[in-house]
Amino acid sequence: LLKESDSLRQFVETRIVKAPLHEITSDELRNGYLDFCEEMGWRAFEAREVKASIADLMMQIHQVRQRHDISRLDKTQRGFKGVRLLEGGSN
Repeated sequence: LLKESDSLRQFVETRIVKAPLHEITSDELRNGYLDFCEEMGWRAFEAREVKASIADLMMQIHQVRQRHDISRLDKTQRGFKGVRLLEGGSN
């Protein structure tokens, strides 16, 4: 129950790893978080709560800042460089 109440931190600590040549968008991160919570049988935080907390957690845990230049489908999006998402069960 305690881990579920801190599910976003648990996700960032266990499913995001440093990877210098990789990048992830904020949307991909959110989808990864939702998948993580589903796997764990936990209720996920609302999108606005994730958006409000994820940048601080990424800085605290992985020392990466949110950027606005992650390229997907010829558009730039918010996200993070130098990290990647592990697949479920890979931690």
